[in-house]
Amino acid sequence: MWTTGLTYHKDYASEAESPYHQYLSEFTGVKIIWERPAAGEDGEQAYNLLLASGDLPDIMFIGGLASKAEILINEGYIVTLDEYMPKYAPALYTYLKKNPDTMKAIKTDSGKLYTFPFLREDVVWQGSYVGNMVNVEFLNQAGLNKPETLDEWVEAFYALKDVSDIVFATNAAIRLKYFFANAFGIGVDNYYVDDNVVKASFVGDKYYEFLKLARQLYKDGLIDPDFATADTTGFTSLFVASKVALACTGTVTPGYFYNQIVKRDGKWNYEPVPYPVAKKGDPIRYIQGEALWTQTGAVITTACKNIGLACRFLDYGYTEEGIITWNFGKEGESFEYVNGVPKLLPKITEAEEGISLAVSRYTSMTANGISFMSLEFNRQRNIEFSNWMTDVCTANAEEAIKHRMPAVTVTETEARELADLQTAIDTYVNEMYIGFII
Repeated sequence: MWTTGLTYHKDYASEAESPYHQYLSEFTGVKIIWERPAAGEDGEQAYNLLLASGDLPDIMFIGGLASKAEILINEGYIVTLDEYMPKYAPALYTYLKKNPDTMKAIKTDSGKLYTFPFLREDVVWQGSYVGNMVNVEFLNQAGLNKPETLDEWVEAFYALKDVSDIVFATNAAIRLKYFFANAFGIGVDNYYVDDNVVKASFVGDKYYEFLKLARQLYKDGLIDPDFATADTTGFTSLFVASKVALACTGTVTPGYFYNQIVKRDGKWNYEPVPYPVAKKGDPIRYIQGEALWTQTGAVITTACKNIGLACRFLDYGYTEEGIITWNFGKEGESFEYVNGVPKLLPKITEAEEGISLAVSRYTSMTANGISFMSLEFNRQRNIEFSNWMTDVCTANAEEAIKHRMPAVTVTETEARELADLQTAIDTYVNEMYIGFII
């Protein structure tokens, strides 16, 4: 057992709200401090204010590390772990030695170790967690089969208007682009890779043609009028209150309203569909997905008085027991072993509130964490339909992986230049993406 004043920074409203509270603090004796941005406060702004305050926790869990690490190290905010990880974090260090690509991805340009990364057991299946679903009953009423090509989908948008309340809805505005990106031959994210060359998806004739189509569909009332401010809460309410024909959404999201839709309609009429292609037979090159590492992880700050202990605390997530704990929670409370395999209990899988919300009370792995996200957990925490969505959207995805932008580490000088250039460019691109469409 550890007894320490170790503090931990994580985005939960309170200690009691967090899944960590349910088990980690019990058996480690670690003091955990929970902080989050104030209501309406930007997360990046809160992060900057935290650094400026000088009152650092021992551990921070943050994203965008590849471009932040060198500055954080050189300005004395976080420590490097090359001398600590082999001794105090043997579980993670052993894995990294066996997987040199991951080791390379999480190091700085100068070759320093500094983070305990969030990783996935299966980057292909788990890294693609956005998919498309269509109401097949509405398609039948419109006299259509499942569309495949861009032209077929445009026809379907207009035909579905007569049989549904909302033709297209999403829980994040950028997912309208996700849906059409492959058909227009542009990357899903702002930056992608073609033939080992980094390209920007927001320039050129292809992007222009996509925006013209998106603008026309929006103008003709075929896209949720509130899509620009869409989030999962609003999307769930919309789906329950309205008859939605087509959606591009997180694959776990249907778990929030599946039961309500079945209760409302008497059955579930939705089926997953692949991303549209320009013409039949075209490969799927551009889909939502992640690279080997998402640039998210835990770092130990220079405020920490016991770096070895902090490493041991974090390394637990990469042990066999820790992976189970971070993913499934506590045995007997949230899961039991069945034939040697951890299985979530019925109070989660059959919860009235839906499995997606219920499981979040016992695990930190609903989005990310300081461990590996287990494929077994991923499949169990999803309703069957969500796994079907993922199977469909990742089918033939080997080619798509080659086009994802990997985590690119930068020097301190490059990081400062990126802070000026990329932030301004990406902000402008995202603002004008909405502006052009609406």
